[in-house]
Amino acid sequence: MRTAIRTFAGITGGVLAGVLGLSAALAQVTPLDTNHVVIIDRSGSMYGTNLALAQQAAKVYKNTLASSNVPASQSFTEQIGLASYSDTASTSYPITPIPASGYDAAVDALVASGSTSIGAGLEEALDMLTAANPTKGPRECVVLLSDGQHNTPPAPSDFFSDYFNRVDEVHSIALGAGADEAMMSDIATDFGASPGLYMRADTSTDIDQLELLGAFFRMANDCRNGGMMDQGLTEIPANMTLCASTLVTAAEIVDFTMLFVGGVAPVVYLKPPSQHPEDDISETSYAASISDMTFVSADNFKRFSLNVTDPLIEDGDWEFCAVNNSPSPLYLYSAVSTLMDNIQLNVTTNGLNVGAQPLTIAAEVTHLGNPVTGATVSAEMEAPSGAVTSLTFYDDGLAAHADIAANDGVYSTKFSQFAEGGSHQITVFADHAGNSTVPEFTRQHTFGVYKDPTTVVTCQSLGQAGPATTATVNGTACFQIDPANYPTGWTPANLWLQVTAMDGLPLNGVTVSANGGAAQSAAANSWSMQLSTPFPGAASPVVYQVSTTSSRQLQLAWHP
Repeated sequence: MRTAIRTFAGITGGVLAGVLGLSAALAQVTPLDTNHVVIIDRSGSMYGTNLALAQQAAKVYKNTLASSNVPASQSFTEQIGLASYSDTASTSYPITPIPASGYDAAVDALVASGSTSIGAGLEEALDMLTAANPTKGPRECVVLLSDGQHNTPPAPSDFFSDYFNRVDEVHSIALGAGADEAMMSDIATDFGASPGLYMRADTSTDIDQLELLGAFFRMANDCRNGGMMDQGLTEIPANMTLCASTLVTAAEIVDFTMLFVGGVAPVVYLKPPSQHPEDDISETSYAASISDMTFVSADNFKRFSLNVTDPLIEDGDWEFCAVNNSPSPLYLYSAVSTLMDNIQLNVTTNGLNVGAQPLTIAAEVTHLGNPVTGATVSAEMEAPSGAVTSLTFYDDGLAAHADIAANDGVYSTKFSQFAEGGSHQITVFADHAGNSTVPEFTRQHTFGVYKDPTTVVTCQSLGQAGPATTATVNGTACFQIDPANYPTGWTPANLWLQVTAMDGLPLNGVTVSANGGAAQSAAANSWSMQLSTPFPGAASPVVYQVSTTSSRQLQLAWHP
């Protein structure tokens, strides 16, 4: 997101005391052995900045895998390979166990030329995975980047069934305005046994470039079943220091990662929780820390990795700090991620390529495999223009929120009021205050969706509560209650829409739905109807779809 890192309040002694008893018995959730293949577009359109940044991102992916401080008792095997394509594809680096010492050189050797065969790139990666394990063995994860339209056989769809029946996740990145966002979001949705992540990225500014690096980082972390406590983009002014606080609980491996672009690297350090006996842990002092800490510095990448061995001093608020010693501003992507996490935030959707149907998102929150109720789950959705919409999730079992069952730890939302087409970035946040059985925690998950521009409907505002709006509807029309028209501090349980016929005919054949919910009809031969909708929250609009079988003049008014 184009915002500073979220900062969470410190935990009090009472809450911390409750958490510590739980954190001392961490679940041994070991990531699975995994084979990764990164597929990079090296067609002619990638020449210059696009390819250079794709190369940086491919290295970030590998460094993310190679730099976690995993104890020997929890070890697992990860391998990585590199495929590249233009009009044809090749194995640029065979699948090799991490640390894959020749991988970076193979990435640097890529040269841009030729046309674009996304299908050839997918085929090459599949062949690499099959050669490494003729019968499916380790978990398999593929990351695909393209900046253009597929224009050379074979078609990506030729390999759908082979991928679906073998590969666990396929993530995709549409780079730049020329990328086929619809195809790339479909590939992430459909090609893996489980849906992958989709993102659109640009390269024109430092922030855009960091978003690309951050996307590769998140995809690597997701492929190894990692979690996310905090992340964000921020600017550090010249000769300044910035620190961001993150609540660390209920995880065995915690990675503090800093990504940056340009020739100047920040100096990074950690400030442990107040009960920790050390004040700072730096790039040079980490080895002497009483905590089991490692540090890795590579291209555009710095990471402290904490193996939590003493939750009594290591659970709590950590500050991740960066020092900009240069005379110019420095842009950073900072993340605090997890492995072997007791908290799981599993986010699913009804598809990453959103057509005319509403987007539904479900966020399952668990602690040690058990459902977590009473969490606060929300999301921020950033449109292509940068406009941000807040989404509220519910665990109430209501179809209006696309929630299947109440109080089951699965929080859902339904969203249909897209104001823009194109790729949107969504970050889901799950926070819990902590109690006797669940620790205080915060987790988040970021993914992208593509909204078909041809399905974006402009809705007519219904204005403020009370006054009626008269409209002629012939077929389907969209009406909206704007959040700006909610009275300040207003939190009713429901909103009501009154629909009245103004043309001397009953409302037979007129249906109304709210926020993508089921269509409702008036009683037979009625001249008016009322529709009740749960209040979606002060930041969310209510969108009504009104359908008629002929041209009708209707009056609409809403009230609490």
